[in-house]
Amino acid sequence: MKEYISCYHFLTCAVHLSWYSHQRRTGPDIIRNFKRHSDGTFTSDFINNLDRMKAKDFVEWLSCLKQER
Repeated sequence: MKEYISCYHFLTCAVHLSWYSHQRRTGPDIIRNFKRHSDGTFTSDFINNLDRMKAKDFVEWLSCLKQER
């Protein structure tokens, strides 16, 4: 009997989560979610570019240090 209740509870939760996920994708907040995604993508790309610039500056600094010796 316990296994039946656990299975029922699991299926009920799965259906609820599936419906909630569907509502989030098709609800009125979809534009806000797209904006959040694009803002996050921009921030991620910007941070990656800053990291590349820092790495390049560090390598240049190391090469200058090596040339001085």
